[in-house]
Amino acid sequence: MTRGSEGRYIHYYTDGSAARQPEPKPARVHRKKVPKPRMQHQRVVLVRLDPLALGGLAIVTVLAVMMLVSAVRLSAAVGEKRQLENDVSRLRTENAELDQTYRDGFDLDEIYEKAIAGGMIPISQAEAHPLFVGPPDEKMPAPESFWEKMCGFFEDLFA
Repeated sequence: MTRGSEGRYIHYYTDGSAARQPEPKPARVHRKKVPKPRMQHQRVVLVRLDPLALGGLAIVTVLAVMMLVSAVRLSAAVGEKRQLENDVSRLRTENAELDQTYRDGFDLDEIYEKAIAGGMIPISQAEAHPLFVGPPDEKMPAPESFWEKMCGFFEDLFA
């Protein structure tokens, strides 16, 4: 080895043909390239679920189902209301026809004669007994004490 500054100027270089020649590389054989089967890469998507959003979606779903059920019930109630209104209208018409039939079909004189024949007496022959009702003159008795009520209860219970 050289010392200090002398070593700076020493070059390891060989001039001319004395340098090593690299060996020639063998010629490449060209082969047909067969395409490699490509594996289908599935893209992995990470989804972060927000619990608040999931809760909101659950509530919205429940409310939508409830609204749908309510709409079906409302539709059924409206149909039932129409049916009942038709029934009431039909019954009122039938009632008016029957009322007219009863009014036209009875003779009051005939009913009076049947009542007399059955043993009824005319109002002019009935005895009248007048009945007069007024407020009581004496004072109301004092209410019973609790003890008196209990004694009366047990007397009635075991009588």
